[in-house]
Amino acid sequence: LIRWGTRAEQETLIGTLADIAGQVERRDFKPPAVIVVGEVVRQRERLAWMEGKPLFGLRVLVTRARAQASELADRIEELGGEPYEYPVIETRMPASGDIEADITRALEQAESYDWVLLTSVNGVDYFFRWLERCGTDIRRFHRAKFAAVGPKTAEALAARGIRADLQPPVYTAEGLLDELSARSAMEPGQRVLLPRGNLARDVLPEELERRGATAVGIDVYETAPVGAEDAFLLELLRQERIDVVTFTSSSTVRGLLDALRRLGAEDPAALLGRSAIACIGPVTAATARQCGLRVDVTAQASTIEGLVDALKSYKPSIPLVGEEQDRT
Repeated sequence: LIRWGTRAEQETLIGTLADIAGQVERRDFKPPAVIVVGEVVRQRERLAWMEGKPLFGLRVLVTRARAQASELADRIEELGGEPYEYPVIETRMPASGDIEADITRALEQAESYDWVLLTSVNGVDYFFRWLERCGTDIRRFHRAKFAAVGPKTAEALAARGIRADLQPPVYTAEGLLDELSARSAMEPGQRVLLPRGNLARDVLPEELERRGATAVGIDVYETAPVGAEDAFLLELLRQERIDVVTFTSSSTVRGLLDALRRLGAEDPAALLGRSAIACIGPVTAATARQCGLRVDVTAQASTIEGLVDALKSYKPSIPLVGEEQDRT
């Protein structure tokens, strides 16, 4: 008997015609379910490919912006989990005319920069959008070196024909600063362009200025909260049917809490406390804790694959009890 087949709640009972009814009664095993009878059941142990996947039995909430959610959702599904997508942020071009004037002015000085530091894939994407919008040729940055905070950011640069001159082993702003110091790559008096989002932390510009560099920060994109009406999500959380909530940035933490308030949750942090909390890295984890959340999983590498690896390590095993398989 297979209940809720292909869902995170899937449960399976194996028995004979003589004992299966007793198993159903003891386990309070109710529909929806299908029954498979015959010799084919003997093939189950060999063919139980789904149950053997590392995330089988987990329903995972994905809170990334819709344009980026598919990578994480696809990996969860490939590994046997059930992703539930609920984007809580979106990125967009800044609406303020003053910001546009600041970006235009900064790009007009392209020849003056010694470094361009990019701290996200979004930063790369929107930086090149602004280059096109302002009619600025990337070749005008001929004296500048480019740094990428992590491999995905470096890949986004490489896709546009630029190889990163520097990439730190720790994919954070602090890691980027440490790598610049380790290579003696930053000197007093140098000019550094920081294309980033409006919610970026100030650690990079403040530390660069402290070291004698001139940091020119431009908000090439802004992060805005979203969150559709979704009463079903609220019910899933209340019924403890979301096993893991994933956060890929500090803005997704704040965005989900705000969205849950709009949906009617009186205490969003307590509601999320019924699920495991998984964060892409230490900065996001720190934000989650500041917001009153218990963090259960923190990726060692601040990437989507690092987060997936952390989920695989956290996933509880599914024990076999006699002939019955329990979902835990």
